[in-house]
Amino acid sequence: MAEERNKPKTERAFHTVRDIAERWATSEKHVRRMIDKGDLVAHKFRKLVRVGDEDLLRCERMNRMD
Repeated sequence: MAEERNKPKTERAFHTVRDIAERWATSEKHVRRMIDKGDLVAHKFRKLVRVGDEDLLRCERMNRMD
């Protein structure tokens, strides 16, 4: 049991549609459209829609203008 307590916890952070819209200075509707089109991967927990850190960063990297 001591081993289980000493293991580092790997937590995955999730973001709401509203958080992402504020981060990108856009509308929640635009973020939802991106999810619907498959441009942004989301997870649905019953009625809650959330986007994981990795998926959010991947989308931002793919859409970056150099």
